[in-house]
Amino acid sequence: LEGVNVQHIFQENSSHPDDFFDRYLNDLLKAKQDPNLDLKTLLQEKEKEVLLKISECINDPREKVSAKRKGILVLTTLATQGAVDLLLNSLASLGNQPLRLELIRALNKIRAKGERREFSPWIIKKEVIGEVRIYKSILTALKEYKQRKLVSKPDEDYLLATLQAIQEESLERIFRLLGLLYDSDIVHIIYDRLAELDLNKHVKANALELLQNVLEPELCRALYPVLDDAQWVEMRKKSLEEVVREFFESQDQWLVICAIFMVVELRLDHFRSQLEGMGHSQIPVIREAAEIALLKTVLKK
Repeated sequence: LEGVNVQHIFQENSSHPDDFFDRYLNDLLKAKQDPNLDLKTLLQEKEKEVLLKISECINDPREKVSAKRKGILVLTTLATQGAVDLLLNSLASLGNQPLRLELIRALNKIRAKGERREFSPWIIKKEVIGEVRIYKSILTALKEYKQRKLVSKPDEDYLLATLQAIQEESLERIFRLLGLLYDSDIVHIIYDRLAELDLNKHVKANALELLQNVLEPELCRALYPVLDDAQWVEMRKKSLEEVVREFFESQDQWLVICAIFMVVELRLDHFRSQLEGMGHSQIPVIREAAEIALLKTVLKK
């Protein structure tokens, strides 16, 4: 392993996780360029230490997102059963939705390698149900905002664009999780159809019918009504106030930011105390969003 400085990666007194993963990825790139090196085998021998370091990083709310992303990349590269189990178990505790998407994408990549890893159906189904609940709340927020705000120039509405982007990511997470349970090619075809912007109603009906044939009853009952326009209109949904409260309590900073600006744009004055509280948030982007929102409330008076 000449030229590849491996042992220092596993020193107990290793520095910050960001540096730890940088060194790992640097050596990995060197190993990939040299066919005589088998760094992956050596790393698998030290897998327990690597997984512990990554687990601590991913589950530490104070840790930088950049370090978490590098940790996820390490797990994708290792692609062992231990890496799969860590990714799946991390989903339950991770509230950052974009980072959850990266975790799920990593699981998709490992599954695509075809190395016969086990993906716990119980964990995945539980995560799908949870994602559907989030998707319902996002849909409710989006539809309520459109109705109440009467957006005249959708292309220029920053909050509308943010809610739409969050909705698209949420739908992708749902179908990527389904791709871990069922034939990923069929799931991908259904997702592509449903994600089209100007979807023909007949194409959508065909996609939903295929979805019904693929999913088992439990998941179909949860997901189908959210995707079918007729059933969505009839189903019981949370009130806007419940959704805004849910967003404020979320661990995902983008949902919190959406709640902040929904309070201002829709004049939900009874959330004034929550809005002011966000002005003292430890997360800079949330604190800054709250300060801007509070300034807008003054200007709107």
